[in-house]
Amino acid sequence: MSGASNAQVVRKTNLSIPLNDIIICQLHDQIAQHPECLLPENRSLLEIDKKSVFLSIPLLGRFRILAGKRIDYMPNPDVDPRLIQSLIASMGYSLLICQRGELPIHGSGIIAPNETRATIICASSGIGKSTTTAALSLMGWAVIADDICRMSLESDIYGKPEMIVHRGYTDLRLTPSACDLLDINTTPLSWENQRCEKFFFRPDIIAPKMSYPVERIVILHRPAHTLAMEWGKCSGDVAIEALARNIYYTEIGTQILDREQVSLYMKHLATNIPVYVLFIPEGIQPGNVAF
Repeated sequence: MSGASNAQVVRKTNLSIPLNDIIICQLHDQIAQHPECLLPENRSLLEIDKKSVFLSIPLLGRFRILAGKRIDYMPNPDVDPRLIQSLIASMGYSLLICQRGELPIHGSGIIAPNETRATIICASSGIGKSTTTAALSLMGWAVIADDICRMSLESDIYGKPEMIVHRGYTDLRLTPSACDLLDINTTPLSWENQRCEKFFFRPDIIAPKMSYPVERIVILHRPAHTLAMEWGKCSGDVAIEALARNIYYTEIGTQILDREQVSLYMKHLATNIPVYVLFIPEGIQPGNVAF
């Protein structure tokens, strides 16, 4: 490996990421002789430039995300591999997407029966995005991605720009209470990791294609004092602001993506794709939201 010491040991791992051309390597010496690897293990660090991101995370390890193509990592001794996978599946994946000039949206991508275009469900953590997606999957909807939707602008058959969502992680991360609400048997399910009390639930129907044009975006919102479920539609600057809040790791991603790129994505989404907000009262469960 270029720039690595002769003593460095590199091992490809079985950690997964839903991109075919990505290399994930565990380094047993140091990450490309990065000088900050000499930091104490309890010291956090984040360094960003256009082609690489270096992370030092206490009690977990050191990571380098390179040019949208590679993740190198050096785990701390005896760290649970599931914690490494969780980091790669969240921050690592979203940073790779940004480095590739694409947009990571905090949401789930699904397709209704007999439809060919995707619906993106966005929400802040804990609102019920994955649980609503699971409820829809039990009603016959196909899952494209959960938690992070990789979005890109492509040309359609007429040469016009079209927003596309790509296949991502399709296992849904559900809390025990969400599984209870949806009557999902947790006995055969596996835990995400020992620090996160969520199960991995594999939906029955996975969208067969690797990418789909986006038909609509739905943002779930649970404001205080809402008395009934109500739909609203965003447009213009309001839609852009609402969508910008749903970029995964917004502060980091916008340091990698050019502002012009982010602006182009936001304007296209707000102008060409309907953006709806579903206001949900307290006590309304995701199964009811799905209906």
